Amino acid sequence: MTAEREQRFADVSDLFQMIPESGEPVVAPYGGWESHVANVRRDGVTRLGMRHLQRFMVNLYRPEIEALCRAGALERIHDTFWAVFPGFNIYSERWGFGWKGAILPEPESLIA
Repeated sequence: MTAEREQRFADVSDLFQMIPESGEPVVAPYGGWESHVANVRRDGVTRLGMRHLQRFMVNLYRPEIEALCRAGALERIHDTFWAVFPGFNIYSERWGFGWKGAILPEPESLIA
């Protein structure tokens, strides 16, 4: 950051390191996410369907996905991405994905 502030662009170029892509795509549960996931379930993975979902996608690291799967909070959609089961309060529009302690569904979601 010092080289950048000092506008030493050759040094900035030499020091730059791309963060390797890691993690897997998960649909963040906000806005109209459920209808877009339902469309992909119904129609399969299409360019248009994935384009509509793009604004809802975030990458989570593999250990996070494994923990959410063990808790029953995630569902794999067409071996392409993950979606949160409704009722799990693990996403905040302000703060993103996050949870402390046990990952449990909201009690209201269990009422039929």
